[in-house]
Amino acid sequence: MNEIDLMLRAALVSLFFGFFAHSLHGQNCKEMVYGHQNQIDRSPIELRQIKGKVLDPSGTVLPQVCVGIFTEPEHKLVRYAQTDQTGLFALDTTGLPDGEYRFVGQSPGFCPANARIWSKSRSHQTKTLVVHMNVRGIDTCSYVERSKK
Repeated sequence: MNEIDLMLRAALVSLFFGFFAHSLHGQNCKEMVYGHQNQIDRSPIELRQIKGKVLDPSGTVLPQVCVGIFTEPEHKLVRYAQTDQTGLFALDTTGLPDGEYRFVGQSPGFCPANARIWSKSRSHQTKTLVVHMNVRGIDTCSYVERSKK
């Protein structure tokens, strides 16, 4: 692949993600619905605070992505937020009972990200979540992991 092909491909990917970023304005996170892809659950991620960042497939931060915490097994939305312009989010866990929940990240055009989390107010786990959003229709769905830092 030559330089022109690479530059053209990068421009098309940037245009695609720019289109979706503009379509996110006005997204109402309060109306999030439970989203789950068909993949095997990893073990729950134990956290004291639920915060992190959302990235697109190229590793660029995604603003205005809805993130939420759902009860298990009822799938009732109990906390939600939207990423800021730098792709960061923080969910208020004040008054949230310790226990197992589902963390979901959603954005138009992307497969929902979903992870089992264990909210524990006295946990020593302070790492953040990294939400990897992948475009619908590709082989790999979106996923959530604990940051490596």
